[in-house]
Amino acid sequence: MVYFDLKKVSILKLSEENLRLLGDFDCGDDDLNSFIVDDALSQQKFLANVTYLFLSNGKLIAYCALSTDSINFTEKFEEKRRLSEEGIGYSTLPAVKIARLAVCREYQKKYGVGTSIIKWVFGGTLELSDSVGCRYVTADVKRESTGFYEKLDFKHLLSEKEEEKRSYLPVYFDLIVLKKSKGS
Repeated sequence: MVYFDLKKVSILKLSEENLRLLGDFDCGDDDLNSFIVDDALSQQKFLANVTYLFLSNGKLIAYCALSTDSINFTEKFEEKRRLSEEGIGYSTLPAVKIARLAVCREYQKKYGVGTSIIKWVFGGTLELSDSVGCRYVTADVKRESTGFYEKLDFKHLLSEKEEEKRSYLPVYFDLIVLKKSKGS
């Protein structure tokens, strides 16, 4: 597999000026295709999220919309116990949410584009956490996408029984793992 190098792409914040770049983007999911064309910019203007475009040779190959989030850990949850052992008494902790992530069909499952974007989100969120507390990266993922997130060490927030009732499953990644591995 040839791996995707984010250093070789342009990453732009969605704006009126670059709407023309959306072109005929197709990730194979009508909801995600519609979001980038119909909703992303208006949601960004209302501060609901910010969408980033990933371009290769001027062509949109992926996008990622980010927003803020928080995770509320209940007493029964193992993570709550672990946090308590770390001296963190809060039940709710801040996160950055991957609100939408889409890769065009041509680049799906071939070059590691989605993985590279997730790692880019991790890096940006770690940088943010130096100025503002932010412990997690979250996402609400479609069932068919859970394997992708699990390979990147995202954990499920809900029990299997609770997940049965949902079409989108909340997952999270604890950034402290990366922070510790960098020796910070």
